[in-house]
Amino acid sequence: MKLDSIIQNIQTLAEDKDVNLVMQSLNGSLINYAELDNEGQKLINVLKSSEIRISNNKSISKEEITLLITIPIVKTGIQSVFNEQYQASLENKLNVLQTCSYKNIIITLFKN
Repeated sequence: MKLDSIIQNIQTLAEDKDVNLVMQSLNGSLINYAELDNEGQKLINVLKSSEIRISNNKSISKEEITLLITIPIVKTGIQSVFNEQYQASLENKLNVLQTCSYKNIIITLFKN
């Protein structure tokens, strides 16, 4: 899927709400921006420069939108993305709004 289409779909589905951006490895470990390759950094830069309202809030509340970016690497010994700060959200059923891929990155948009 083209990056422009992905961004447009996220903007439409997020409906002007704040979006929690979460980046993880294939095995669920926390990934930060510096660990991304060029394509991953491009994706994040385009997301942040778009009209999508990326939230800096570390906790995710009910009814919020989360954008989960899964990078194709495996990390070990690193804190899990969905640790205590997200556990309350995981107890509820999540509504997946969109799943797609850009290059080799999996992008999942869901509503808590």
